[in-house]
Amino acid sequence: AAEFCRDHLQARLASEPKFWSSDPDTVSRVLEDTFQSVDVDFLKDCDASKGRLYAGCTATVCVIRNGHVWVATLGDSAAMLGKMTGSDGVDDGAAAGGVNGGGVTLGSHVMLSDPQTPGRADEVERIERAGGWVTQEKEMFLGRLQDMDLRDPFIRNYAETKVGMVNIFRVNGDISVSRAIGDPDYKLGHGLDRETSAIPYSWNWRNAPENHPRTFSSDLIIAV
Repeated sequence: AAEFCRDHLQARLASEPKFWSSDPDTVSRVLEDTFQSVDVDFLKDCDASKGRLYAGCTATVCVIRNGHVWVATLGDSAAMLGKMTGSDGVDDGAAAGGVNGGGVTLGSHVMLSDPQTPGRADEVERIERAGGWVTQEKEMFLGRLQDMDLRDPFIRNYAETKVGMVNIFRVNGDISVSRAIGDPDYKLGHGLDRETSAIPYSWNWRNAPENHPRTFSSDLIIAV
């Protein structure tokens, strides 16, 4: 999926005449439509492979033109704008050297995106409306410590204070992103947003909640 995006996403944007419009809303619509078309075509490749191809990925696109910045994100990919400052705290503008490189450090910053994850309230609402569910679990930040016996109060306290626990939210108890290119098992049709569709899609998830109808009427993971 990531390779498909690499090969097609940028090329499709560049070849679309409306992408070069001076109207900000037009550029925004082109970004949305292009994400959607890439998703549709990748899902068709997945279908044609008869199970040999199955993948998904998130994506972030940043467009800077004539003093305007567009940021299009899909899934939990994120974009951040930072200001670089010298060791004396003086703004160096677009100073080179990277974070903590060559006497240059990252000063103030602002997030340019709001990652779409199953832990976001609006994403939970959308997924449940489609007939799915979201689970929450805690995992250790360092995988090598996952074999510790957390029933021991001392070990559990050490893990929570020294190692740290992170909350993981999963769609249908499995995938930890709520929007992506690909991931065909979670999409109705070919990645199209069909929240108003009355046609149910059935599946047989072993971890479905008790008494769940095991159907959903739109994409649990969508690309927009």
